[in-house]
Amino acid sequence: MLALNQGLISCGASKADQCRQLILITKQMAEEGAKYRDTTSTEEVLNMADAFDATATKIERLNLEDPVLANYQGELVSIYQGNAEATRTMVKALESKDILTAQLAQKQVATIGQQEQQVITNINVHCQQP
Repeated sequence: MLALNQGLISCGASKADQCRQLILITKQMAEEGAKYRDTTSTEEVLNMADAFDATATKIERLNLEDPVLANYQGELVSIYQGNAEATRTMVKALESKDILTAQLAQKQVATIGQQEQQVITNINVHCQQP
């Protein structure tokens, strides 16, 4: 019976594996974002919004059993979805020459970026704990 229980326990992904999955996706998003950091192309900015949405979906689909990581998972999904929405709002505002809305959306993107960094820091701290 003990061997059976050990087998059942090992079926789930370890905390380290769950951490790697989550961190890998956030690193991929950071690399994608770095490509477009200084762009002035509307098309490329909208590609970033699509990348945020795709990242949110990837993170949402992870089956994280660690309750702390699952909480961070939800936060990251909200962050990436919010960033996609704010980015699209900013582009639309710029296209329609609505400078005030564009500035507000840009501030929202910056705030969301700070939240993302804090969550990623929290994930890294949690993942380094035994």
